[in-house]
Amino acid sequence: MLDLNISDLRQHIIKRSKELGLSQLQRGLLLARFKILPFDRIHKLLPQKGRVLEVGSGHGILSLAMAMMSRERKVFGLDLSPGRVELAQKLVQGFGLSPEPEFVLGDAKGIPLGQEPYAALFMAEVLYLVPYEEQKDVFRSAGKALSSNGIFVVCELVIDWSVGSFVQRAVSRVLTIFSMSSWGRTLFGYRVKGAPFLRTKEGWLEIFQTNGFNIETVEIVRKTIFPHILIRGRKR
Repeated sequence: MLDLNISDLRQHIIKRSKELGLSQLQRGLLLARFKILPFDRIHKLLPQKGRVLEVGSGHGILSLAMAMMSRERKVFGLDLSPGRVELAQKLVQGFGLSPEPEFVLGDAKGIPLGQEPYAALFMAEVLYLVPYEEQKDVFRSAGKALSSNGIFVVCELVIDWSVGSFVQRAVSRVLTIFSMSSWGRTLFGYRVKGAPFLRTKEGWLEIFQTNGFNIETVEIVRKTIFPHILIRGRKR
């Protein structure tokens, strides 16, 4: 079995993206995931084995990383964009993982149940693209797809509006305009009207607690203008 690490994964993504003829912008968006997402922290919050599903898997880089970090996991990826599912399926090829992650088309608000419940679900930078009134539907769908006492790990952008950060407010407004443009379609795989739908730390904790999950761990990771909040909840 190959001994692979995040550096190997990054080099594989660079190589495959060039082989697939992706534009410089698309390659840049792929590689940005390595700088933005706390792979190690997400890995430690997930079960080391069993069936796990990434909700909103996009290009599949996080799913690949989680499969690489524990070979006893069977990783699945779910995304709303047919183009992203197809690209994820192509990017995984040739990396040397066994079993390889599997990517399927689907909606976070109606997660396919599969042959058996999942031991864990995880998602990163997805909920801020879901309108506030629909975010609870994602949690309820997650609860149905998880096994008894299953784990739900969320890595999401967090904001503190009480601080009145001019930079955060300005960036939020730019993202709102961007999400509705053709450039937004390139970034997200589809147009997201009105995003971002950001929450404070307290807001993210509340949506976990009011939709069937007990919170086990909470961590703030500061790597961008908007910090990330990492939450692990357990199904009640």
